[in-house]
Parts: sequence; C-alpha cells; structure tokens
Amino acid sequence: METGENMETGENMETGENMEPSQAQYDAILMRLGKLEKQNRRLKRIGIVVIIGFLALGTTAWTSVQERSYSARTFTVVDRHGGPRGMWFAEGGATALLMGDIGGKSPVLLLGHDENNQPGIILSDAAGTSRAMLGFGDDKRTVNLWLKDERGKTIWQAIP
Repeated sequence: METGENMETGENMETGENMEPSQAQYDAILMRLGKLEKQNRRLKRIGIVVIIGFLALGTTAWTSVQERSYSARTFTVVDRHGGPRGMWFAEGGATALLMGDIGGKSPVLLLGHDENNQPGIILSDAAGTSRAMLGFGDDKRTVNLWLKDERGKTIWQAIP
C-alpha cells in the first residue's frame, strides 16, 4: 500500500480520488497476462524440443560410433544449397562453434575455450561487428558481459 492511501477505501488521502483500477484496466491486465502465459508455454515447449533434439542427436551419435574417428581442423555445416551455415573449428589455442544466417551474417560464436583457456559467447550483427560478449574474467570464476555499439565501442559492461 502506498503512503497517503486509505487502507479501507483505496482512496488517495491527499486528492480524494479513487485509486482502484477500472474494469477496463483489469481486462487489459488480464489480457496481457494471458498473452504472457501463452508465450511462456510456447518457450517452454521450444526448450523441451531443443533439449530432446540434443539428447536424440547425442544418443544417435553415441550409438553409431564404431571404432572409427574423424579428424579435421574444421567441420563445416552447409544448408541444402551448399552454403555454409556453421563451422566447428580449432584455431591456435582456441576451439569454437560458429553459427550464422543464410548469408553468413549475424554470426553467433561459441568459444569452447579461447587462447586463454576460457569459454565465451560472442554475438555479431550483419556487418560482422561484435555487439555482445559474455565470458569469464581473468580469475576464471566471475562472469563478465559487454554490449557494444555498431562501431564496436563498449556502451555497457557488467564486470563484478
């Protein structure tokens, strides 16, 4: 209850106006709440499908391995037209998974471990500029987050 509000009537004691929401406001709140609940259910379903997909893929890969291995510095995932859509590679001391859209733009780079042996995530825009980075600090225990503008200049960072 806010200061200056009558607990019994719900009126603002200073202005005397009724602080109770109208029926239209209640309806708008309920409609928005319904939309949010629907979005939440959809996101939960998507999450479950993704988890099941990864588990199925992992199980299939695990059961299909038969005393053979493949070695390469780069594995490239291509779409049905042969265009590159993703890449798993090792470069220097880093291992990474790179995923992009159809034109190879807006990549997401998941660093298994960079040259400093630290994992991270880098999100880039269509021009290839890194716009958001998430990774561990020098102590390898704290998590740092950087947001950058279209020129690559840091505009916000969370470093504990």
